[in-house]
Amino acid sequence: MRRTIASLAAGFLMALAPAAAWAQAAAGGNASLLQVMVDSAHTPAEHQALARYFRAQAADAKALAEAHQSMSRSYSGKPGELRNMNKHCDEIEKLNQQLSAQYEAMAKGEEAAAAAR
Repeated sequence: MRRTIASLAAGFLMALAPAAAWAQAAAGGNASLLQVMVDSAHTPAEHQALARYFRAQAADAKALAEAHQSMSRSYSGKPGELRNMNKHCDEIEKLNQQLSAQYEAMAKGEEAAAAAR
């Protein structure tokens, strides 16, 4: 019985190893590696790894949007040309909010692909 449980546990860990490697590779941010991962994703674990990557990207974009929102408020009280910097920050905030939403949609798509397998 112990041998069976140990064998099952070892097999389970070996099955998860490729998905863990996928998640680490995606986190590295290498665009061509990401392309290969997207092209070759077939297993639920691979699609889940991509979903986690896209969710992390969404969170990063949202954080950047929030930082620029804060800077925009700071610039609005400044004199002269600095006052116009809030327009720059507002645009970057808007673009990053949109980017965050796109990454969230990609994550949902990967989760759906994982569930369909």
